[in-house]
Amino acid sequence: MMGKKFLALIITAMGFLFTFAYIRSASANVVYTDYIRLVNSYLKDVYSFKPYMGADIFTRMPISYIQRIVNVKCFSYSTMFDMMLGAFFLSVSVFFILYYAAKRNASYAFISFLAFIGFSLNKWEMLINGSGWVHFLAFAMFSYHFYIYDRLLEQDGVLKPKKSPGYSHDMRAVIILPYTMLLFSGPYIMIYALAISAVYIINIILSCGKIKKYSVQGKADNELYRMNINTLKTHIRAHIIWLINVIAPTMIYIYSRINSVEEHAGATNLPFTKVISDDPLLLLRLLLKSFASVIFDNEVVKKAGLSDTLLFLTGILIGIFYIYALYLNFYKGVFKISIFPACLLFAGGASHLLVVMSRWIFLKDTYAMSSRYALQFQSGTFGILLTLFIYKKYIAAAGLKAYTEAVQNMSDKNIFSKKISDKKHGNVFNALCTNINIYAFCIIIISYMLGNIITYSNEIRMSVYRKENFISMQEAALNYTQLSDDELTKIFQYHDPVRIKKALKILQDKGLNVFKPEKRITESQN
Repeated sequence: MMGKKFLALIITAMGFLFTFAYIRSASANVVYTDYIRLVNSYLKDVYSFKPYMGADIFTRMPISYIQRIVNVKCFSYSTMFDMMLGAFFLSVSVFFILYYAAKRNASYAFISFLAFIGFSLNKWEMLINGSGWVHFLAFAMFSYHFYIYDRLLEQDGVLKPKKSPGYSHDMRAVIILPYTMLLFSGPYIMIYALAISAVYIINIILSCGKIKKYSVQGKADNELYRMNINTLKTHIRAHIIWLINVIAPTMIYIYSRINSVEEHAGATNLPFTKVISDDPLLLLRLLLKSFASVIFDNEVVKKAGLSDTLLFLTGILIGIFYIYALYLNFYKGVFKISIFPACLLFAGGASHLLVVMSRWIFLKDTYAMSSRYALQFQSGTFGILLTLFIYKKYIAAAGLKAYTEAVQNMSDKNIFSKKISDKKHGNVFNALCTNINIYAFCIIIISYMLGNIITYSNEIRMSVYRKENFISMQEAALNYTQLSDDELTKIFQYHDPVRIKKALKILQDKGLNVFKPEKRITESQN
């Protein structure tokens, strides 16, 4: 097992190097899109804490205050530094997944496959827009919290005894982490809160059901059952405290969000009811296409001219994967063995729903297929794959063993013979279901494999053209005073030419980014 943990570390390091190599080959150091807003808001005086003194502080992700100072003073506000941070925290996030699989003694092939999914270039838009580095950090911390929570529970899903190794550390972490999320999660805290709260609530409900079952059976006087009930009560109290600790920072963020001013260029001003009455299937199309984006990147869809029918069918397939994973977790009992896959599954599902409910304002059913959402959708992919892995390793294997024993003990080899006892019939039925689950496992693995192979090949090919576009942006930034407003908005992909000019002027006056003196001397010599 140590070898597999070491493999997880090595693969993560290789994944980071691959991701950073892609970033270097597909981008260059220049501000554009959201950087225009960031420069105007914070770089006039990078040390000023004034922008963070309002009620909207937690929508600004306060941890970026320190990072921005480091970037300005050490790297002359390099977007490449931000991209490197994004690649690093993506690697940390993937490492938690790989390490979990290694600890569960997954095969080398499966660990490698998880890394193949985790470092997929379907996140290209986030990777080469450095302003999103903090979002990679957020999802790394989400994974860490899920991992710690899973470690606190025993095999049957009940809280470990206080004397267990690492118990105190893990308890403190689970209580403190929700509040630290306010520093860097921004709107993604809603995904985290919905996912972990759902798991907490389910755990509370199931534990209450167990206590009620013991009482109904009249076994409360039995010493063993009293111990079990006391353990369950401790388990419930802990989950209630944890739930409050998630709700409190989430409400703080919501208050901060209410007091913020958001920019939504291209969004409709029509009310939700009017939009839905005009296009009743808009939300459904958005949801299905968001599911389909897990397999087909939006760039691939455009280039290949894939039909809506294919995308809807793919979306339905991914939706079935989610439902199937939920079935395995809460009907077949995967969550009793490990809660980690369920946490990731809920995070992925919450991501799809929140993207749909927040992006309908653009009235485009392809909007949810944007590469910028691939990072958050990836949680659900990992949740599905790890659910299948846990089921296959711990539950399906036991079912096949029981089936084999049943067949060996039969005098009549016809498994549908009436001579077979009810128990053997049950074993046969479970075995047939197990075979179906194995086929489903293969279908899911192949689907994700093919989709990501297509994305990898397309992005590696496109990296050259993306690099050329960034170089063109660098040249345009250095000569921005000579460009028209239309040219500025098109090149820098921002809706306000006045603010583009203002941002570039700030950088020029301070000698930052493309206006760094050493950089300009080198370019003039070339």
